Amino acid sequence: GVIKGQIVISGVYPFGGRTGSKFKSDYVELFNKTQKEVDLKGTSLQFSTTATTNFTVVVPLEGKVGAGEYYLVELGSSGAAGDELEADLTPTAPPMIGENNTGNVRAAGKVLFISGDKAANCGQNGKACATGVLDLVGWGTASQSEGGNSAAAFSEDAADGDKRSLVRAGKGCTDSDNNAKDFAAAVPAPRNSKTD
Repeated sequence: GVIKGQIVISGVYPFGGRTGSKFKSDYVELFNKTQKEVDLKGTSLQFSTTATTNFTVVVPLEGKVGAGEYYLVELGSSGAAGDELEADLTPTAPPMIGENNTGNVRAAGKVLFISGDKAANCGQNGKACATGVLDLVGWGTASQSEGGNSAAAFSEDAADGDKRSLVRAGKGCTDSDNNAKDFAAAVPAPRNSKTD
């Protein structure tokens, strides 16, 4: 199985398909920081419907991530705007990040990468998930994040360069277990297993 620190969440995009969005689907980008191939079998991405609820929405992961490679997971969409993704994994009936709460997702949200494919049912109002957590990203006013400091909320201001994605610093290598330090808002530019 995956050991904490091998694979991290390197990018999050919760605006798929919305008016003016660059891509049609939400996505989570993973990055393998190690020098060896890692099998994602037995892990999942999980989301909560609002910033303060438990993680109950599960996307089981599969496939192998090569050494130093990215892995792009295509998620749901809230409209028809934007380009198609070249994803490494497109689950059946994928959820949107933030699920039914897409209108507020710029203000707050959270994504969990965890061992197992059953709903973690933890994380409500900041109660930490105790076991199996491989990585966690919270932004804005989310009730949970790494280091207790959420990444910045998203901007949809065109003057701001339309920074609708969060990207981990150091091309995915920076991991101080503090979301505020490790992530910055950026123009979405998803990377996949074919990215050099």
